Amino acid sequence: MFPFRIEPLTPSGEAIQIHGLERAHLTDAAVREELNRLWIRHGLVVFRGMDDSDELHIELSRVFGPFQLHPIKQGNTDPSRLEITNVQYEPGGENGNVYTVNGVDLGGWLPLHFDLVYFDKVNHGGLLRPRVIPPEMGGTVFLDKIAAYETLPDELKRRAEGLEVVYDFYMDISTMKNSVDDIRLVRMGKKFRDIQQREDSYPRSIHPLVYAQKESGRKMLNLSPWFADELLGLDKAEGDALLGELVRHTLSHPQIHVHRWTPGDIVLWDNWRMLHGAEGLPPESGSRWLQRTTLAGDYALGRLEGAENSALELVDV
Repeated sequence: MFPFRIEPLTPSGEAIQIHGLERAHLTDAAVREELNRLWIRHGLVVFRGMDDSDELHIELSRVFGPFQLHPIKQGNTDPSRLEITNVQYEPGGENGNVYTVNGVDLGGWLPLHFDLVYFDKVNHGGLLRPRVIPPEMGGTVFLDKIAAYETLPDELKRRAEGLEVVYDFYMDISTMKNSVDDIRLVRMGKKFRDIQQREDSYPRSIHPLVYAQKESGRKMLNLSPWFADELLGLDKAEGDALLGELVRHTLSHPQIHVHRWTPGDIVLWDNWRMLHGAEGLPPESGSRWLQRTTLAGDYALGRLEGAENSALELVDV
């Protein structure tokens, strides 16, 4: 018997929430082993009622592996806590972007993606906690790539098998290919503008379109709608049509989950399995401030187009 309670988070029962976990429990090797098993089994885990402290955030993160540090120079990271990265939106300020999405202005909005898809090495996961929760909206959006694959028609599964996706790094989301939304840029924050000036220094990355989770053998649609540029293995017209169909399937998926933040939440996700994004909020309605840690790793399936990325800046969005 473990000293915490598990409940389903989503109707499918895949994602879960954990109640009653305390910092003292993290020293128990059996608890740490069980938490890792639950993370890999479910992909998305919400810890409820946690202490709001950097120390607990860091200690809980260590249960799931070493950190991927992000020493970004644009003021995104507290130099005294390189394990923790700030994800902020402020009305009228330089932190965060504003887009018009289907006629509605949204601050801090981000489409579904998985982290570091524009590199060859993809980190294993992340843990988010809220510091400032906006008065309305501001949720974090998740989609299980296993569900995205399992709900594909058999013909699309057959066509997707063995293909690879080429990803191109860019900051202006209004240029995203195959979106189901009408996206227009209103204002780009300073961090994004600074990174945008170096976009051309990032080579394109290549990742498999379908692969199986090592632990379960379950296949997933390994597709990040943001940054997806083209498919290898097909002529351009056929590839663009198939990519568009798969992106639209992903962005319109009925199992997309929006996490509504409450104080004491810490959200853990498997970046090799889950897509995530930001719902956004009315631009002048309030601030949104999350902090995250990033878990290192490499699923060893990606590569770059003729370049090494060791000197390139890791970008947390």
